[in-house]
Amino acid sequence: MKSNAEDMTLKEVQYLIKRIEKGTLDESRDKEESQPKKENGQRLVLKLIEEFGELAENIRKNVRFDGKNIKGTIEEEVFDVFYYVIAIANDYGIDLEKIFYIKD
Repeated sequence: MKSNAEDMTLKEVQYLIKRIEKGTLDESRDKEESQPKKENGQRLVLKLIEEFGELAENIRKNVRFDGKNIKGTIEEEVFDVFYYVIAIANDYGIDLEKIFYIKD
């Protein structure tokens, strides 16, 4: 993986989020499931809906990142929505880069 976060590909972001969700960098443990697939999928979708609500609220209030504190800003909530969309794709084994080119 590249060391410069500004040059990360979607595939690399997907990989990092997968590792975060698994709670380990050890790929040999990927076969182990901490939660049944259905429960994990529901958890991820509920988190996505929650984050979307927070995004809507911050857009309504026009709370922007001022360069100091990202907490409770549009930028933070856009990232959170992005995170959970990718986590859902990972849960279903979807390669978003591949789908991007198919869909586009």
